[in-house]
Amino acid sequence: MPSHLASRLFGEEVSDREKRRLLAHEMEQIREALAKVESDRKEAEKLAGRFLDPLFYPKLRRLEGADFNSPFNFAWRLDFAGIFAREKPGFDIIVGNPPFVTARNPKKRELYRERWKEVCKGEFLLLCPFFTLSFELLRSGGELGFIVSNAFAKRVIGKPLVEKFFPKIDLQKLIDCSGLMFPGHGTPTCIALGNNNKPNNESSIRVTGILPGGGDLRTPPEDSPLWHTIEKNHDEPGYTDSRVVVADRPRADMAIWPWNFDATAQPTVKVLESSGKTLKQYCESFGSMFDTHKDDVFTLQEDGLGRIDARTAVRKRSAGR
Repeated sequence: MPSHLASRLFGEEVSDREKRRLLAHEMEQIREALAKVESDRKEAEKLAGRFLDPLFYPKLRRLEGADFNSPFNFAWRLDFAGIFAREKPGFDIIVGNPPFVTARNPKKRELYRERWKEVCKGEFLLLCPFFTLSFELLRSGGELGFIVSNAFAKRVIGKPLVEKFFPKIDLQKLIDCSGLMFPGHGTPTCIALGNNNKPNNESSIRVTGILPGGGDLRTPPEDSPLWHTIEKNHDEPGYTDSRVVVADRPRADMAIWPWNFDATAQPTVKVLESSGKTLKQYCESFGSMFDTHKDDVFTLQEDGLGRIDARTAVRKRSAGR
């Protein structure tokens, strides 16, 4: 029926008719779901008496909703039903090593953005949804330990994680591992430890930072003095030497992106921030010649510089100052 005719006959707006259509569709889906539940109930009753059947577990997984033609047939609350059905649901401890890469698959990337809107904005690392999902799977008071790429601490992809998500959980300790050698891996990393509780905003976060020039990227862990120093002193706030500084940092400061693990740099940061000005206000102009993250690198020969008179332009600009 044409929309204008339906509006005249029934006095409905288009949006009202759309609501009716959606309601009818949802009711049909509910009827189909109830029929499926009844069918599955009968199958489950049959299966309960055939636990010695060699196909018992595949049949059970199908009843749980697994799609055996898809790699995504895993459900936490089904595969770990005992963990999530107990009085305090969730895991006691989660230890992980999330992927160090961005979400490259466009379809999955949009699904992550839809599921975890708060931390998956723009270009994001997979550690962002890994952090949020893992704390969703922890019981209240459960503990988490991750070793992750430290890119989120300084690159804009980590700003939502630092400023929106971490302030909601009890982040307890951060250990800078960027100057440590991990055989077979070259990505700068850090260790994050947290508790699935609401944080006390008056409490601090213990941070172990490697000082500039203090890294040891050539010595295997078992022989590295830096490794042993961190292992021995990471829980001693106030400890410092030529390579490492350990400090309890105010939680409010650690809720501001970007992070600097080196606590000795904080006085300088405070002075810069107290000026009330940004770098842009001090610069007449600024820009970038190329962005290696997006574009190819282009070079220009010396005779090319001469043809565009680049040297003369630089000399005149310098003389004007």
